[in-house]
Amino acid sequence: MNKKEFNLEHKIDRIEKLLLLSGTRILNLENACLITGFSKSKMYKLTSNQEESGIPAKRPTGGAILFDKKELEDWCLRSDYSDQSSKQKALDYVFNSKR
Repeated sequence: MNKKEFNLEHKIDRIEKLLLLSGTRILNLENACLITGFSKSKMYKLTSNQEESGIPAKRPTGGAILFDKKELEDWCLRSDYSDQSSKQKALDYVFNSKR
């Protein structure tokens, strides 16, 4: 299988998964990653600091992270979900570093 075929197969697989999620209301972390396009590590980072990110995640049993699909989609549409703390650290480094 060449690279082009692999990419096409990967895209078809992703589309199939997204279609299966169309009737689903509650998403686990993996499915939330499919919806948002974020990696698992980015999603973990966002959910670990919900006050700053505002991401609508819940841990009903204290374990698995779950998302309401509609709330997550709304959050994606209204949110500047870039990592503000990383931006601030970069600005601090640029303006406070010794030259």
